[in-house]
Amino acid sequence: MRFRITLQKKEIERIAMIPLNYQYPISSWIYHVIQTSDSDFSHWLHSEGKRYETRVFKHFTFSQLSGAKGWYTIADDRMLVNHRQIYLTVSFNLPEIVEHFIKGIFMDTECRLFDKKSEASFQVRNIERLPDPEFSSNMAFKTLSQILLSKPADETREHELYLSPVDKDYEFYLKQNLIGKYNSLFPESPINEDFDFKFTLLNKARKKGIKIKDGRKDGTQVIPYFFQFRIEAPIELIKTAYFSGFGKISSQGLGCVEVMR
Repeated sequence: MRFRITLQKKEIERIAMIPLNYQYPISSWIYHVIQTSDSDFSHWLHSEGKRYETRVFKHFTFSQLSGAKGWYTIADDRMLVNHRQIYLTVSFNLPEIVEHFIKGIFMDTECRLFDKKSEASFQVRNIERLPDPEFSSNMAFKTLSQILLSKPADETREHELYLSPVDKDYEFYLKQNLIGKYNSLFPESPINEDFDFKFTLLNKARKKGIKIKDGRKDGTQVIPYFFQFRIEAPIELIKTAYFSGFGKISSQGLGCVEVMR
């Protein structure tokens, strides 16, 4: 299920200043809201997630922040929020029965976006359930937040290699990621690799690196991409990716997409 959250500046007269790398603070806020309302669910989401082989998938994602035209300006490594209200799309791969639970725990909560340099506070003024798209085995999407994929380290390189959508291995690693996410949700009826799968890039991909835990010793920088694409795969795999996020570390605000009409 997917929600559109309206965030309103708490101090209306002031320009709110938030870090460019706001993904980690938003992810932390989502975890915090869930933890304060249901600690068992939070422990599962944060510590366990859903396992498949050696990987753990946390089945939620979110978009970049958005707003009316001119809602922000850039000042060095800060975003100055000029408008009173901004918006965030949050997607959970959860049963329909928990819709009211999700709405209830987020409504009227405070969202603090901060790092060592600045802090701004927003209040959740509305949370709206968005309608599900009509899923098919051949769909076109555009990214609301960047998609991250990588090759693992091996004997030829010490660190993982971040992939661009034009790399020849991109389709393979995207398929493996989607299989892992699906099988972690449905271990009783796993899907194997023997199915038709096709990834088609529809425009020029735009690289935009982000820093996770910026300014901390355990911080890292990743290289994901914005782009439009078409995917041909079993419907259940596409549906899983839509709600859980495409690619890696979707719970850090990566891999959120919308259907191209």
